Amino acid sequence: MGSQWHTIKPYTAAVAPVWVALSPDDVLDNMDGAASKWGSATDASGKERVIRTEVPGWGWEGKTPKTIDTGERRKGRQRNAEPLTREAREDFEVLGVKCWTEMENLRKEWEGLLKVKK
Repeated sequence: MGSQWHTIKPYTAAVAPVWVALSPDDVLDNMDGAASKWGSATDASGKERVIRTEVPGWGWEGKTPKTIDTGERRKGRQRNAEPLTREAREDFEVLGVKCWTEMENLRKEWEGLLKVKK
């Protein structure tokens, strides 16, 4: 019933973003944190914890399954998740560039509309 990703309360749901925000850069760097997605999770008793999560098209830290240890990473993984391929990662990166470009264009447009400059 339920899953580890249903954190029950907003307070416990904040554990991952707060942990990432407060962790020193060297801690995240040692964990390849910049290339990871971090999620708030709970155990069966509702105790919160931070777990690295898989991203469709990016996988775990953008690495193919042959380059990472997948033992602990099966926990919480979607059943229909596809293993990361080099092609899927490249497609994901191209999409990321397009999304970032569009977001920058929108930011500039709104700065102009609001007459705000940084």
